[in-house]
Amino acid sequence: MVVVVDRQLRARLVDQASATIASEAVLIASQWTSGTDADSLADIAGAALGMRVTLISPSGAVLGDSEFSRDSLGTLSNHATRPEVMTAGRTPGVARRVSNSTGREEMYAAARGAQGIARISL
Repeated sequence: MVVVVDRQLRARLVDQASATIASEAVLIASQWTSGTDADSLADIAGAALGMRVTLISPSGAVLGDSEFSRDSLGTLSNHATRPEVMTAGRTPGVARRVSNSTGREEMYAAARGAQGIARISL
């Protein structure tokens, strides 16, 4: 009985976390407007949320990331084929996988906006 309850609680918590980061990705995508410095926005949003925030161009280039310096952004691989980026459309794309950049298992949510894709990782 305890194992079943533990699994149900874990599933509910994962679903709740997924919905929360998806909403946050939508909010950040809406705040990323023309003329906004992507790396500064990623840094500010990441610090406020306590999570990694990545801003990605429509072609997949990383333009801002709260865990990487501006100078190192060019070393990050193109994100166009990341599952959460590929599925982000009218609704956010969500995925759980090991990060190619950090090597940690992460949950991702990505939302499309006017300037590109805002992605949150937890």
